[in-house]
Amino acid sequence: MTLNPGTRLGPYEILSPLGAGGMGEVYRARDTRLGRDVAIKVLPKHLSANPEVRTRFEREAKTVSSLNHPHICTLFDVGREGDTDFLVMELIEGETLATRLAKGPLPAPDVLALGTEIADALDKAHRAGIIHRDLKPGNVMLTRSGAKLMDFGLARATGLAGPASGSGATFAALTQSPTIAQPLTAEGTIVGTFQYMAPEQLEGKEADERSDLWALGCVLYEMATGRRAFEGASQASLISSIMSSTPAPISQVAPMTPPALDRVVHACLTKDPANRIQSAHDVKLQLQWIGEGSQAGAPALGAKPRRGFGWLPWVAVVVVAMVATDIVRQLTTGSDDDEALVTRTTIGAPPGARLEISGDDAGPPALSPDGTMLVFSAVGGGGGKRLWLRRLDDFAARALPGTDGASYPFWSPDSRSIGFFSPTRLKRLDLAQGSVITVCDSVDAARGGTWSRDGVILFTPTFWEGLFQVPASGGQRRRVTTPDSTSETTHRFPQFMPDGRHYIYLSANHRVPDGNTSAIYYGSLDGGERRPLFASKSNAVYAQGFLLFVRDSTLMAQEFDAASGTVKGAPRATREVVQLDRSTWNATITAAENGVLVYGLGGRSGNCRVSWYERSGARTKALSSFGNLLAIDLSPDDRRLVMEWQQTPLADDWIIDVATGTRSRVTTGPDDETSPIWLSDGKRVAYGARQSEKYSIYFKRADGSADQELFLEDPVEDV
Repeated sequence: MTLNPGTRLGPYEILSPLGAGGMGEVYRARDTRLGRDVAIKVLPKHLSANPEVRTRFEREAKTVSSLNHPHICTLFDVGREGDTDFLVMELIEGETLATRLAKGPLPAPDVLALGTEIADALDKAHRAGIIHRDLKPGNVMLTRSGAKLMDFGLARATGLAGPASGSGATFAALTQSPTIAQPLTAEGTIVGTFQYMAPEQLEGKEADERSDLWALGCVLYEMATGRRAFEGASQASLISSIMSSTPAPISQVAPMTPPALDRVVHACLTKDPANRIQSAHDVKLQLQWIGEGSQAGAPALGAKPRRGFGWLPWVAVVVVAMVATDIVRQLTTGSDDDEALVTRTTIGAPPGARLEISGDDAGPPALSPDGTMLVFSAVGGGGGKRLWLRRLDDFAARALPGTDGASYPFWSPDSRSIGFFSPTRLKRLDLAQGSVITVCDSVDAARGGTWSRDGVILFTPTFWEGLFQVPASGGQRRRVTTPDSTSETTHRFPQFMPDGRHYIYLSANHRVPDGNTSAIYYGSLDGGERRPLFASKSNAVYAQGFLLFVRDSTLMAQEFDAASGTVKGAPRATREVVQLDRSTWNATITAAENGVLVYGLGGRSGNCRVSWYERSGARTKALSSFGNLLAIDLSPDDRRLVMEWQQTPLADDWIIDVATGTRSRVTTGPDDETSPIWLSDGKRVAYGARQSEKYSIYFKRADGSADQELFLEDPVEDV
């Protein structure tokens, strides 16, 4: 049935058609009594031909209309005009989730926010005894105020419907048969309700609240990845996929999504409803928790200057050993009384892999500009050399498909894409889509790249060349700089300044690699003369008003005005000893806009002091200084410290009495004895020692009265 504008259904005047589906036609109409626009859904006549069915339909529709929730499309009325039955619903302005997903996946924060709202709407309905049974992107409207779950008017009221009559046509029967839409992807692909139906529904069993949760899992998966959880070229293959297959993990398809979302979706898509997550309320709480955790991570990493030393506020994350610092850190040197709190935790290489962060074909790790993710190169872990992504709020790193042989990764300004170099091409990986495209060819032994907010990539295609630029969307590269043959052989490791036009880079000379001709330069895409800033035998990284570089293995900080390209004052030494690949002049440093710093640990030197702090940050106790103190652990009774102390080229373990400061040596072996810890009995310590081609873990009494005991030994893996 098609209704023309001006047609009256009781007090409602049809204005224009809005759409049509397998279960009826939808119109925009005017409620002449209340003076408001509404949506009217006209139902097929065969579903209400039986008087018994019509009575039950009206009773159940009234139950659905009782739902009052900000994320549920309200059912206002149910009516009949002649032989036409219709539903009157809230008119919602916006676009459906299905329309939005046609453009690609949603950002992770939107997935969590909208998913929470949909789960909350389902929870409200389920508590009222109502099952939706047709949850899909086409039944979710996106508005300025958030998600609106629609078509509850076609749901089943679980406590009210009762057994089906002989006719089998009740209010519930309106969605008993799945609707089939036209293909939206490849020809022959079914994209209708079938794709969101739970296995028990396909088996003809009664649907309950857990069936809606299955559909919610499908919707969340599609929002995060832009792909449907289950697809098939035919109805039979689609059903087979739902019944027997498992979708690829979200983290594999869309690495930027929080790993915890994978677990929630997996809990929704468990085949057996008895083992499935049991309530929409639980899903809502889980999504809220994930969302709050993601948002809380940003301010927690923000920089906060220490009193008296406001020149370089940083959170430090040390790589290889990759150590992530999760509190504000000042890198300046100063007296022990001004020492900042530092907390460190090791970020190891992926299981079965080794890190590749230096050398001709590697490149340092790269922090995303928002400071939430780290991308790095590693070999092994189920494949050859490729890029891995680790969120700083997670313990696991994930291999990035399509990055085999990748080196020198760098980020887009929005933290959504990664640029990298294959042996012959410059490529980019879009994390949300999971797609890898070639930006340009003719790349061989590249030496770093940077991506401007204007969509320009500046890079060094070969180790003996100057800088080139190319659109990030792809195209022909164009030369930007040419080394002066009298004093330069390479321009490398560029970095754009915040304005997206100016940049810095390292100029070096292979003929005199340790000479004084290497320097950090400042240039502009707008032309003009490039000019040196200061001599340096390492690349420099800009962040928050400073240039960071390495001099004699020490991390240095030079105050810098990025807009004018001028340095201020003298460079200042920090306490950090940073890895420097002297063969490429590449220091393992990367920094984010929110004050997170990642650097490769070089060696350790200088004096250290062991101090006790209250949670407020006030220091309550301190021991005398030690040179080259590498690791410490406090005994269970808090009376003694065991520490790794390097007084010669090798390190040994010592015990210190906290009250008196008395020191006693625990190990005197011919090798490094490292990373000592106390055992729970407080009488023994465990430590590691490398001997020849094996790395062993030993136990020894803290008083040194007995020989060491071998606990475990394994071949040394060169990482």
